Amino acid sequence: MCYFLCYCYRMKLTETDGNKNTRRTDAHSTRDAVKYQKVYDGRKRRIRSLWKRGGAFYAQLSLPNEDGIRKVRRVKLDGVTVAAATDEMRRMVIDRNDDQLPAMVRKPKFDDYAQDYIDREYALGRKTDRTLNTESGHINFWRKQFGETRLNKITPKMIQEGLIRKKATGVSPRTLNLSLTTLRNVLRSAIDEGWMVESPARLIKWYKVPSKNRQLFTSEQLELLCESAKKETANHQLFCDFVRFLCFSGARIGEAMPLSWADVDFNAEQVLIGRNGDTKNKEFRVVDFNPSLRAHLQAMRKRRTQELWLFPSAQRGRKGEHSESIRESLLLARAHAKLDHIRFHDCRHHFISYCVMSGIDFMTIAKWVGHKDGGMLIGRTYGHLANEHTKRAAQKVSFG
Repeated sequence: MCYFLCYCYRMKLTETDGNKNTRRTDAHSTRDAVKYQKVYDGRKRRIRSLWKRGGAFYAQLSLPNEDGIRKVRRVKLDGVTVAAATDEMRRMVIDRNDDQLPAMVRKPKFDDYAQDYIDREYALGRKTDRTLNTESGHINFWRKQFGETRLNKITPKMIQEGLIRKKATGVSPRTLNLSLTTLRNVLRSAIDEGWMVESPARLIKWYKVPSKNRQLFTSEQLELLCESAKKETANHQLFCDFVRFLCFSGARIGEAMPLSWADVDFNAEQVLIGRNGDTKNKEFRVVDFNPSLRAHLQAMRKRRTQELWLFPSAQRGRKGEHSESIRESLLLARAHAKLDHIRFHDCRHHFISYCVMSGIDFMTIAKWVGHKDGGMLIGRTYGHLANEHTKRAAQKVSFG
């Protein structure tokens, strides 16, 4: 009896004959589930290079690594049926033979790649710091959304969900489009470097931006603003010179501030904008004199007090330097003139609007203001002015 009890106490339940057989069967099933198994078609014929493990299909192909050396690898396929997996494997073979497949190495994480991208853009200096700072903010948003997700695992659904989250914070459609543009730039860079074949962002539609009904900053309002500056600001001459130059040249505020007299060619009747890469796209451009710009620059030249800057600083301790900001003067002048909606950028709209109403073609205007689209944006934004001007001109036609 003692022997029997000791034997039963020490013997585990799994050591019975029946349980031994069950354990062997389970072990074989587990090993079979993780083994690569051959795949057959409907006629029981072996499909060469196609394997199955668990519920997933794999293609066994000779693929290039990052050094261009081909090695045999098993690549997991998206297809869930034999037919779909076979088609996908055949497309991979065609892409491989056409050198359309990226190197079969582990793709970078989006978090790391996006940071490398923005660091590289800062180092290259192809964009202004202001543009890069804006892109950096959008990239930080996408880094939080995707984190350590690898580039090839980013899907259109993930991008759409990210935009929905951003929209919920109350940002404008334009900001959403800028965020999407930044992401597309990052993914396009990854494609150029061979990390991706196509961008999942290409399927995402742009948000519709409601068109703004911009009030025209008229020549009468310009003169009213300058008259108000004479009454409200100590540096009214500098302010009026600057605002008139913006209105007559179409220059951006950051482009006009650092201009020197060396950038003005009275013989060729041209102003060189962005000699030192101060433009938005880092490229210089030439603005031809129009009658108002010519007269304004000639008047400025007659009363200039130094030989270097068009808009010298009026601040103490900055003698010999160009102005950095005259925004306070704008705030005072526009408040006195009851033109609180006017911004410096409205001077650029003033220039474009009057060019359009004067019958200048969109491509020429785009060249003067530094647009790279050949006038498409101007046509969309200011085309109604051209139509109105044409109708008014038609009323002046006389046949008698």
